[in-house]
Amino acid sequence: MTTPIAIVDIETTGPNLDQGDRIIQIAALIIEEGQVTKEYDMLINPNMPIPSHISKLTGISNEQVQKAPHLSQVIDLWHYRLKDCIFVAHNINFDLRFLKQCFHHFGLDFNPPALDTVKLAKIFMPQAIGFNLTDLSQEMNLFFDQAHQALADAKITAYLLDWIAQLIIQAEAKSLDYLRPYLEHLPNDEVMILDQTKQFLIFNKEKLGLTLATSLQANEEVGQSLSRVMMSFGEYAQACFHNEPYLIMENKHLPIPDEAIVASVKAGLNQRKQIILLVENLEQADYFYHALKTINEGDFGAIYKNQENFLYAVNLYRLVNRQDLERLNQQELIVMAALIYWLSNQESGDLSDLHSEIASSPVVRQIREESSYQENKSLAMNMIKTVSRYPLIIMRYYDWMKLVTQSIYQDLGLDKCQLYISNIESWIQVARHQEQASIPLSSYFTQIVNLSDRIKSLNQVGHAEQILLLGLKKTVFQLIDLLEPYILKEADQDTLGSLPRTYYFANQDKIAKNIQILLQQLYLQSQQAKKQLVPSLTDLAPKLAFDLSNLLERCSQTVQLYIQKTGGKEFLVLQGDIIQSQAYHLVLRKRSLQILDFSNYLSNQACLAFSKGNYRYHQKVGNDSWLNQANFVYENYELKLPIQNTIQVPVLYTDELEKQRPRDKYVQNFVNFLLDSQTSLANKMIVIASSQEQIQATYPQVLNQDLISHNYVVLAQGYKGSLRKVCRHFKQAQKAILLITWRDFMANDWQEISPSVQVHLLKLPFLSLESAGMRAIQDYYGQETDIFKDQLLPQMIQTLKEILVAVANNLHDNEMFIYDDRLFTQAYSSIIHESLGPEFSFEYFDSFA
Repeated sequence: MTTPIAIVDIETTGPNLDQGDRIIQIAALIIEEGQVTKEYDMLINPNMPIPSHISKLTGISNEQVQKAPHLSQVIDLWHYRLKDCIFVAHNINFDLRFLKQCFHHFGLDFNPPALDTVKLAKIFMPQAIGFNLTDLSQEMNLFFDQAHQALADAKITAYLLDWIAQLIIQAEAKSLDYLRPYLEHLPNDEVMILDQTKQFLIFNKEKLGLTLATSLQANEEVGQSLSRVMMSFGEYAQACFHNEPYLIMENKHLPIPDEAIVASVKAGLNQRKQIILLVENLEQADYFYHALKTINEGDFGAIYKNQENFLYAVNLYRLVNRQDLERLNQQELIVMAALIYWLSNQESGDLSDLHSEIASSPVVRQIREESSYQENKSLAMNMIKTVSRYPLIIMRYYDWMKLVTQSIYQDLGLDKCQLYISNIESWIQVARHQEQASIPLSSYFTQIVNLSDRIKSLNQVGHAEQILLLGLKKTVFQLIDLLEPYILKEADQDTLGSLPRTYYFANQDKIAKNIQILLQQLYLQSQQAKKQLVPSLTDLAPKLAFDLSNLLERCSQTVQLYIQKTGGKEFLVLQGDIIQSQAYHLVLRKRSLQILDFSNYLSNQACLAFSKGNYRYHQKVGNDSWLNQANFVYENYELKLPIQNTIQVPVLYTDELEKQRPRDKYVQNFVNFLLDSQTSLANKMIVIASSQEQIQATYPQVLNQDLISHNYVVLAQGYKGSLRKVCRHFKQAQKAILLITWRDFMANDWQEISPSVQVHLLKLPFLSLESAGMRAIQDYYGQETDIFKDQLLPQMIQTLKEILVAVANNLHDNEMFIYDDRLFTQAYSSIIHESLGPEFSFEYFDSFA
């Protein structure tokens, strides 16, 4: 007879027993011989008030537990139920730890074998959208709307355990042998599921009472909803493109929506053209691919991803064969086990299939480093040859800019394709980023120190070679020592946490010349070390020689690019994090104010670009040279969208507050508005911030207001978990306030939120006049030029348009409030109103009172 399995979940008043938190609910399912035989669920009187946020989360009120037993009355019963079982829970570090402490308090020993389904899900379901029970239920196609109710959580956990056991039964035996040592080194007993897999199957899952989720109907797909208006736009754009091979489509008042771009690509494919569609990121690539898939038949297209998006088994096992498992932490063990299982049981090796926690792990970077340059180059060539056969190739701006300068681009005839750019403004920003010279000083210093220590430990390296290493380390340290005081000037003692800071240098400054001298010295030292030190290590320590060679090659290339970058009116930007008055992660960049189109990126093939409405704004910042502006024709298409939005402006809450810094006035105005308007606030509010720094300034002030925090769950990215997690909690909560940056708001889908949502825009996001780029432009044009009017105001208006359209498209029945008084200055308000067009209007009022 096998040992029974207890699948347990508890709900508590908080996470810490030693700080007074108590259990309020315990539930357990007992599994014996593959059958659910017992089901327990009990409320517990904590003998203390349940915090309001816990009641909202669990649905358990003070009234419900008033007549429930105290833990002391039932502790022996629960010990008897669980003591002879294998203990399974989702996040065992919480449930088992808390129960152990409770049993110990009453003099009861409790040390069962234990498995954590969070760890097992990460290993055997690494492609899941998340590893909480709500996300995993979607992965298993289950309907689940009772998260944080103990019995419901236990039932989902039981189903999950059976699901994982079935995955293991179907897995390749060799992969299980490779990942076994990693499970053996985990702190609990997860390896038991490999040894006794069938014991964890459940044959009467119907007793769990779970319901399969229903899938969306095909008629809800994006492609079938393309309106006649969008199709007309696509056909018009294609007709213009036929006559003008260098064309930018724009709409003066509103950003051109993605659906219009989909229609334009469709029109091009209908004419049997081969098209390369350039997009900002892989999420956008997936959107366009699936949108076009619904209105095209057969193998119409493919997404190109460079070799950095893939992981290969041969490189993984190179690392496996030399890893010391005793030195790995728990997260590294989990990631390695997940990658072994994943790569052994699927074909692509595409990292975008994985959850970001796995895909972005430092372990992945270590595996990539197992590849040689030649291997990576060969893989890249194979990938581009594969996708080049399709009528439509979708790729990121970054990947295209890397590819277009290589001979294979012409060899495969890709220069004969029509080029579509989904957002010309974003493309320009990526191009600028690509052309900058960037030197990660702190990273280089850390790597040089680490390699130096490894080389010293060999005790077989000559004195001359050690002097070379010492010289490298000294030069990088001198650079950091020279630059660190400048980044520390940007410290703000009132800022919570760590945020990147930047400092601007003109290229004519004396410090720029000192930097140049030290970098020339670093370049020569790197070259010398590569010639002398690497060969001496090749036989002695091949892996160490390989790592050192890679570092010296990267260092030489980046420094050489920095030194040689001249002629584009360059300026220098120093960036770093400030943590407890110390500077970290220093990066030195040289950027060009005006980029020269030396590679003729957009001159050699027909190009149709879409503007989000900046209408030639990029000419003002030097991009006309980059784009060979004389070749391009602008076509304004008045695309009528069904948007009629009123923006509410609470005038009393946009004024300058005494004794408030400019950064804080928007926060205080917003908080005052919430406090004064309690009866008129919606159950759901989205607060759009201009930056993560503004979220850090706003979140504590909102949370510290009892009138607000007692009535609403206050969520903020960076405070309450990942962006995905806080967005999910916001959608589930009855009353909630979500603080989110404007970029992340626009990247998310808000269709599932209840219709009545208030949107509060604190401060419009645009570059400050003190930012490095704006200071460089001001220096170039001189003080007689009004940089705000010519540069920042058009940018602010454009960003506002994009946010307003995103709100209107996602949240159809919404109220929107803006607190930024810069919208309403006498000098600029008429420009703003005219630029927004008839789709948006402003309604000014004092308050709801």
